[in-house]
This record gives sequence, C-alpha cells and structure tokens, in this order.
Amino acid sequence: MFSEYADQITGVALIVASIFLFKIFREPAVSAFSKARFYTGAFAASFGVSLLLGFLSLFPAAGVELEWRGDIEQALAEARKANKPVIIDMWAEWCKACKKLDARTLRDRDVAEILKGFVRVKLDMEKPENEPLYDRYDVKGLPWVGFYNSKGEFNAGLTLTDYEPPSDFIRRIEGVEEISEGQSWLSDSLVKSGFLFTLLLVFLSGVAASFTPCVYPMIPITVGIFGGMKDAGTRKRFLLSLLFASGIAVMYTSLGLAAGLTGGLFGSILNSLSTKLLIAAVFIAMGLSMLGIFTLDLPASLKDRIGGDRGGGIAGIFLMGLFAGIIAAPCVGPVLVAILTYVAANKDAFSGGALLFAFSAGMSLLFILIGTSTSLIAKLPGSGAWMKRVDTLFAVAFFSVALYFIGQII
Repeated sequence: MFSEYADQITGVALIVASIFLFKIFREPAVSAFSKARFYTGAFAASFGVSLLLGFLSLFPAAGVELEWRGDIEQALAEARKANKPVIIDMWAEWCKACKKLDARTLRDRDVAEILKGFVRVKLDMEKPENEPLYDRYDVKGLPWVGFYNSKGEFNAGLTLTDYEPPSDFIRRIEGVEEISEGQSWLSDSLVKSGFLFTLLLVFLSGVAASFTPCVYPMIPITVGIFGGMKDAGTRKRFLLSLLFASGIAVMYTSLGLAAGLTGGLFGSILNSLSTKLLIAAVFIAMGLSMLGIFTLDLPASLKDRIGGDRGGGIAGIFLMGLFAGIIAAPCVGPVLVAILTYVAANKDAFSGGALLFAFSAGMSLLFILIGTSTSLIAKLPGSGAWMKRVDTLFAVAFFSVALYFIGQII
C-alpha cells in the first residue's frame, strides 16, 4: 500500500510539516534563523505539492512489461480487424525523454492496464526503414507517441511529444475515442460545448488572471497613467483604457496567430529543452520575488515617464499594455500553454488568434474599469497581511510549476 502511494504520502507529509513546523503562512521575523525556516518551509511545501501531483517521483513503482509490435502496417491491419485503438511509440537510444517515458509512464501499472486494450507499436527511429515515418506523421522530434481510435482514424490532437507523468497520460489515452480535435480541458470544451462557449470560458480565465499577484502591481501604475489626466472626461479615459488593453491584446493574440500558422514548429519550440529551462527559471524567479527575496519592478525612470503628465501619450499607453502582458505571463502560464498547445496541434490561426484575444480581453477588463473611473481603486483590497499570505501561496505554486518543468527534463 505505502509503496504504491509513497510519493503522494511523502508529499502530504511535507506540506503539513511546512505549515505547522515552518509556519510558511506567517510573515518571517527579522532574525536570520526565522527567515531561513520560513524559506525552507516554502521550498518543502513546493516539493510536497510536486510529489502529490506527480510532477516528480522519489519512489517509482516497479514497471510492468508489455509486448509491443515492431511493424506499423501489420499492427494497423490487426487493429482494424479487431476494432481496437492503436498506440505508436517512436523512440531512439539517444533520447533520454524516450527512456524516461518508457520507464515511468508506459510501464506504470495503471497505464499498462489500459494499454492492454490497445494494439501497441514501438518503433526504433534509428532504423533506416522507419525514417519515412518522420514525414508521414510530421514528426519534429522524439519522443513521439501517436494514437488511432478503434475506427482507424488518426487522432492528431492527442499526439505526445515529450515526457508526461502517468496521471496525465491516462487522461490522454482515455480520450482516444471521445476527443479528436485536441487535448486538455480546452479541446474537451470545444468538442462538447462549441467554440463560442469556449471563448467565454477563456475570457473568464483572463478575468481571473487579472487578480493574480503578477498583475496586481500594475494597478497603481495604471492609476498613475490615467490619474494624471485631470481634465480628461470619462469618454476619453475609456478610449485610452481600450488603447492600454489593445497592447495586452496584441501581445497575446500574436502568440495565438504564431502558434496557428507554424503548427508543429511552434509546438516543438514549446517542448524544447531550452524553452523548458527558461520557463522553469522564470517561475523560480517569480517564486523568489513572491517570498520577498528580491522585488521585480519597473525602473524608476520608466515609472516616472508613464506615471507623470507625460504618461498620456498614445504610444506610451500602448507600450504599457504590452508590458502588462509580459508581467502577467508567469501567472497565466498554465492557461497560455493549454491554449497554445491546442492551437499548434490543430494549426488553426483563426482559433488561435480568437482564443488569445478573448483571454487578453478578460485580463484587460479590470484595467479598463480602473482607467475609466479611478475611484474604483478605493474599493480594491489593500496589500496588507492577507496579501503576504497570498504571495506565499503563489510562491509555492510557482516553485511547484518550476519543478514540473524540471521533472520533464531530468
């Protein structure tokens, strides 16, 4: 029993210990010892969350050996005859992620139980006879895992191009029959509820993102920009607020269009080693900032330029919108990755641009309201003790996400 859930039990123990022993939801005192205890607790909680969610594993379970075929055409013919789905695993001896996927995921007990109902194909891509498959399936890199449903239809949206923990992989293979357009909650929503409902869902995700700690520091700056326009009427404030929002929209919509136009190329960039290291580094930096180890802020000269009387310039307001989108990126990373991965898999520039525009519109709503009526700032909660606890919670979340990307590399 313990060996099966050792990672989850250890994760819970670390989280509980960090709360009660290290008191991570209390502001650290001045002494070096209390600060060290606080920071240690935050890191322990992050590691515990990563173990609990399966981002990392300290106690990998014994693998289950399954039989895999080596001839793809023969396997597809057999699957059509038996009305079975197919899983194709392309790998190479030099591919570390391939070996990790095989050892930790494909041999997992629960995964193996489901895969018994599949016709399984494992292809060594170093063999010359398998080289044509790179073009046939538009393979940009390894590992590459593809699926056919029981009707013999290739499900491009479920293609896996990197390591994935067993829990996520199970959700992927359980959707082989039901989902054809893509993967994740986003594609599920598109299939079941339609494009307009999904736009609304993404818009609401953007609204929620505007209340994260990454975005909150931009609110006083926004008030400073529009507060300097003493003679401006409500209509002018509203139009300038839309201009600020358009900066955010341009940034995120451009990402969606790029993902849709480049397709597999954008997906391969998202899954590259350097991209994952960069994302992990950004999340670590944001986590350290949330703990107060250092502060991420605009240069004083830039804040003076945009917050003073000169802040009313059209170009300056638009650029600040762009900057707000960059500042918010670490907090909204999971939503962005889900949208961009879906768009890249389906190579749909229109849906990519529309979804990211809806997201940016939701995130901009708070700024439009504040810019139009600066009196709303008085109704926003101040940054008191509650905000320090929220900062700690987000620090733990940031470190956990960083460990997730690090876990995909090691």
